[in-house]
Amino acid sequence: MGRQMKMTQGYTKDGYKLNPIYDDTASFVNSKFCVPWTSNFPKLRIIPFYNVLWAEIDNNHLIIVFVANWISILLDCSYKGAQQKKRAKVLINPYSGNGKARRWYSKYIKPLFEAARCSIDAVETGYSGEGTTISEGLDVDKFDMVVVCSGDGLAHEVFNGLGKRPDARRALSKIAVAHVPCGSGNGLSQNLNATGNASIATLAVIKGIRKPLDLISVTQEDSRVLSFLSQTTGIGAESDLATENLRWMGEVRFKLGFLTRILAKKVYPCEIVVRIVMSSKESIMDHYAQESLKNALEDAKCERTPEVDSSGEDQANKGLPPLEYGTVHDKIPDDWTVIPGDKLGILYCGNPGPGYDLSSGSTIEVISETADVQYIHYKRRCYALTIVGQVVMGIAGAVPISLPSHYTNLWFDGNSRIAANAIMSLSNPTGGAIAQIIALIVVKTKQDIPTLMLYISIIATLSILVPAKPLTPPCMPSEEENVHPKAALMMLAKNPRFWLFFIPFTIFIGFFNAISSLLTQIMSPYGVSSDTSGYLGAALIGCGLVTAAAATPVIDKLQARLLSMKVAAPTIGICYLTFIWIPGSPIVTAYVVLGVIGGASFTLLPVTLEWLAKETEPAPPEVSSVLCWMIGQLLGIVFTISMQNLKTHGDPAVPNGDMKRGLIFEGVIAIACSILPLFERLVRKMDVPNMQPAFCQYNETLLRVVPEAQLRAEWSYSIGYIEGKGM
Repeated sequence: MGRQMKMTQGYTKDGYKLNPIYDDTASFVNSKFCVPWTSNFPKLRIIPFYNVLWAEIDNNHLIIVFVANWISILLDCSYKGAQQKKRAKVLINPYSGNGKARRWYSKYIKPLFEAARCSIDAVETGYSGEGTTISEGLDVDKFDMVVVCSGDGLAHEVFNGLGKRPDARRALSKIAVAHVPCGSGNGLSQNLNATGNASIATLAVIKGIRKPLDLISVTQEDSRVLSFLSQTTGIGAESDLATENLRWMGEVRFKLGFLTRILAKKVYPCEIVVRIVMSSKESIMDHYAQESLKNALEDAKCERTPEVDSSGEDQANKGLPPLEYGTVHDKIPDDWTVIPGDKLGILYCGNPGPGYDLSSGSTIEVISETADVQYIHYKRRCYALTIVGQVVMGIAGAVPISLPSHYTNLWFDGNSRIAANAIMSLSNPTGGAIAQIIALIVVKTKQDIPTLMLYISIIATLSILVPAKPLTPPCMPSEEENVHPKAALMMLAKNPRFWLFFIPFTIFIGFFNAISSLLTQIMSPYGVSSDTSGYLGAALIGCGLVTAAAATPVIDKLQARLLSMKVAAPTIGICYLTFIWIPGSPIVTAYVVLGVIGGASFTLLPVTLEWLAKETEPAPPEVSSVLCWMIGQLLGIVFTISMQNLKTHGDPAVPNGDMKRGLIFEGVIAIACSILPLFERLVRKMDVPNMQPAFCQYNETLLRVVPEAQLRAEWSYSIGYIEGKGM
């Protein structure tokens, strides 16, 4: 065979490998293994001679018979105690969610079961309640598990079908119920496998170890229903049941139903009676630690959960156990607590994580035979005061946004306005970030919030010491001209150069707000931790502040407003387009792209505000700045909601929660609008004929050339402005 490189099979406790070997007879004779061990051979575990059963040469191929032993070890290490070749009854609801269950089963689920040599009996359900009928008549000795390819509704039917059997205890103990997410709400998969991806959930089912799950009995009059995940009434339940006609929207229907009922402030009066097992935070934390350790030890043993002995007529004839505490018609035990719920909004108990992006708790999953109960009720007076406070703060928050352009026009000359505008504009988000840090330090309990608000109010009163305008204007243009707001808006609307910069500027504000808010959701599907996402956000803001501080004085000195805007806008657009491919790439690329976005955006901000203020004279500078900020913030809300709704859930082809569609939406719009400033020169040339003839307008402090069209416009709305000024 000569000294030619070959391949041999190797394994470790972590996985399977193919290792290169060399044909070296001398080394082979003195070796303890069936492949040579030379200095050139990688030091990996290989097959000992003791495990070799037979060896022969067939058509110049060396055949070593050791496979049975090796495969056994490989499979044992791969399954780690889980049952192999599971027998599965698969129920598929082709109408669940967006109607993709049948296609996902054929493309992503069935191939994995077949590759794992699982025995499959697949059935498609055709009507509501068929899952209950199938599981009620299921031969539990023929199957190891029932796999539900649907949403949570079909899993609910399976549990209740098993619970209706005469041998309910045996059936529920012997048959495992598994969930592969294919519906609108996939809370069971989220709790069992921490995923909404069909392929990943299927792999978890194949490699899964059977474990018990607490079921809760819910009674209403004479009916008894088994609940397996969570129990809720109020807004949460109605948001699900009342949006059945909106199934085509997918999981968005839950959010829509929830939002409409929150805004309507619906209440669901009832009386809540609970038996409190543990209530203090310390006792819950201790119990959590103990149960977590217990579960970790059980998982480390890699042992299957022992099946219930199904032999014997006594076990076979046992249905569900009787209710331990009765129903609402029975007397309330003395150790139970009554909670009034006349203004109940939401009652929720059970497991955490009813959805992909909603978590109701963090400890309940390890506390057996108990249910975490959370309830929310409205206090009308406090609610009204909160709404009033939010409205007042929202109105007040818009004031600092409109001030920079106005004050820089009054206090600074043309050589320093951009830098001053940058300081004033960026101080608002910087102060907000500092305030969040201070709030974390100062506010320890909810009683500390009024104290912090009092401090803020006292500090805010210092603003009355700021003079309205300087005693001596720094330059001639600092003289203010009184222009009616309606006339000012008309001037902006008729200025094409204003729109060339207004459109990309407002869109960039919206996208900056959206990407900074959704950064964690964008990166987390690709294994990026929330801490790292926080560092990425810090890079976005930090690079922006540093770049703006360094660039704006230079732009002021060189008077390069147009050039800087024409460079910054396409740069931002290219970066947003590039960001489509950043998730899943090396993390350093995310730092670079976000740093460039932050630097270009924060530099563009004061330059554009100053340029728009000068371009739209004699309209007050705050008109253009307020309009830009207002539209930009509204677009930020629209873009954030749109990108969240473009998330991908349940598609095995991409990570669960992938936001690539939202990033494509963002990148395409950003690159399209970023080229608008490049047409400024063309628009200016087209506007030249309208600038002749011109009048020389003079007053005591100002000599300037005014286009005839602009002068006529000023004359039409301000006769008093023209009178008394020589020409």
